[in-house]
Amino acid sequence: MVKRWNSYEIQLSCIMVLAILAKIQKCESLNLEGLALLEFRERIENDPYGAFANWNPNHSEPCAWLGVQCLNGKVKMLVMSNNSFSGFIPREIGELKLLEVLDLKHNNFSGNIPLEIGGMSSIKCMLETKNMKCCFYDRGNNCCCNESSAIEDSYRRHLVEQSSNNLVVVRTKMDTFSKINHKNFINLLGHCEEDNPFVRMMVFEYAPNGNLYEHLHDHLDWTTRMRIIMGTCYCLEYMHHELNPPVVHPNLQSDTILLTDDYAAKVADISFWADIVSKAKISDDEELEPLHSNPGPTCEDNVYNLGILLLEIISTKSLNAQAIEYLKDKKKYCNLVDPSLKSFKNNELEIICEVIHECLNEDPRRRPTLKDVTSKLQEVIKITPEAASARHSPLWWAELEILSIESG
Repeated sequence: MVKRWNSYEIQLSCIMVLAILAKIQKCESLNLEGLALLEFRERIENDPYGAFANWNPNHSEPCAWLGVQCLNGKVKMLVMSNNSFSGFIPREIGELKLLEVLDLKHNNFSGNIPLEIGGMSSIKCMLETKNMKCCFYDRGNNCCCNESSAIEDSYRRHLVEQSSNNLVVVRTKMDTFSKINHKNFINLLGHCEEDNPFVRMMVFEYAPNGNLYEHLHDHLDWTTRMRIIMGTCYCLEYMHHELNPPVVHPNLQSDTILLTDDYAAKVADISFWADIVSKAKISDDEELEPLHSNPGPTCEDNVYNLGILLLEIISTKSLNAQAIEYLKDKKKYCNLVDPSLKSFKNNELEIICEVIHECLNEDPRRRPTLKDVTSKLQEVIKITPEAASARHSPLWWAELEILSIESG
């Protein structure tokens, strides 16, 4: 005999099915690292400070949770120290395949460190409580010691070793900068190296007026723009033709031209710091190309970028198809001039546009050298190297501040 379900039983069954589906959907929305961390939370018997307040299982990843730090969506650090936790560490932590730092010190955990954690080759530093051993793992080989200071020293040494390639780049740059001595360059004044704490610092001349990009939209007059152009060209000519081997600027554009208090141009090269930082943030499991393996830009590339920079200086606009058309017709040169300018000199505009057109030649072999560019501009723009350099010492503001303190 077939049993008939009443309406109450049907409703109850539907509710149970919906509850199961909701639970499944909730679990499926969170990635494996998040599930492992939720398992860690479940094993904690006491959380007096609410450290897990925002550990929401409905999130797709745990990167926004308290104590969790990620890189490219992968958990790199779990810092849950000083929370007075009690309980034990679950083996599911081993699912955090790219975890580098596990900091659980100053809690009250009991039991042993799970073997799954001991086998994690990514772990560089693990800090535990006085009841448990502290371990440092390096490329799959682990060693344990009893003092957390020894762990930190090992981790610091590991970081130094990992950054050895970056140090080569920094020292190469310092060697290059030490050879450059030009009035229109942000010259290197000194450097500082400390191992504890780990510090690498370079000290450059100070240009108090920010960069050219910021001022191009702030109504610089024509004469000031011509002085900036000539100062930049004098500096690049020196770097290309008077230094042996030539020094090529790696990223010549308006935000790498700094300005002194009297708006003299100061060519700066600090982009390599950003390259080092960005490379250092890439995860260790990726194959990296040494920073110095890339040959970088050539003198011809600098000339091309100079053409784009000159166009921006006279027009405040970047290179586009319309600008290229104007550069082909002398009668249209005036259309390139920044409309905010109250006046400009036609002969200077003409020679600059001719130089821009030559610098932007698609064939690098047919582009002029920096010596050719500077010589051609000098014929019309009567600004000498002395007039293009800063009237005050680049340390003038610092010297003034020191004098004011001493007099006080």
